[in-house]
Amino acid sequence: MAFPSALLGRHFWITAWVALLCGAVYPWPLPGGRQAMPVLLACVLFFTCLKVSFVRIGRELATWPRVLVLAVLKLLVLPLPVFLFAWWLIPEWAPGLYLLAAMPAGMTSGAFTDVQRGNVALALALILITSALAPFTVPPLLGVAGRLTGVATRGADIAAMVAQAAFLAGMLLAPLTLAQFVRWRWPGWVERKCEGFTTIALGCNAVLLFVATVAARDRLAALEVDPWRLVALPL
Repeated sequence: MAFPSALLGRHFWITAWVALLCGAVYPWPLPGGRQAMPVLLACVLFFTCLKVSFVRIGRELATWPRVLVLAVLKLLVLPLPVFLFAWWLIPEWAPGLYLLAAMPAGMTSGAFTDVQRGNVALALALILITSALAPFTVPPLLGVAGRLTGVATRGADIAAMVAQAAFLAGMLLAPLTLAQFVRWRWPGWVERKCEGFTTIALGCNAVLLFVATVAARDRLAALEVDPWRLVALPL
């Protein structure tokens, strides 16, 4: 693979840093940036799902013990060391860092799995399961993290959790269903263009990184956070 094309493949980390840097120094506001982010996420998932049939995803979901174990690891086990380390290092940041670590498997993980020649169907199955469970695991555990650190957090709200689960379901099922329709309606085109779908997905992800950085830049600046606190370990 030539290096330029690898920038949207195995060397995507370079493209990601460039997108983040460009977003940080971009001098103008980006109208509609926040509204564009879910669309770009959906595009990433759509082009990833074009390479995998729903039958294959269903087969992975049928091996539910394995998928459930992976979901527990992602949602409950892996965030724990992040929380404990943050609690020791910067206690007031611990709930926020825990929240970040406890999020479901990202919608872009399928594309990165494909770059590494992994099991894309299993990655998509894990995205579906963790996204369905996260609205019910994150709020109560975030409340526990807040009580342990003395940082105020929003309590669990059943209605909000159901609404979040419905939103995530729509974000996941809409591009997945559309991708399966395209696979059924134009199978020859999908087969001919299949190798380029991951490149397009990662291209959308690069644009997403830029847009998200521009959208979040002013908020981050308003926090007035001293970056040296990230490396100043307590004595």
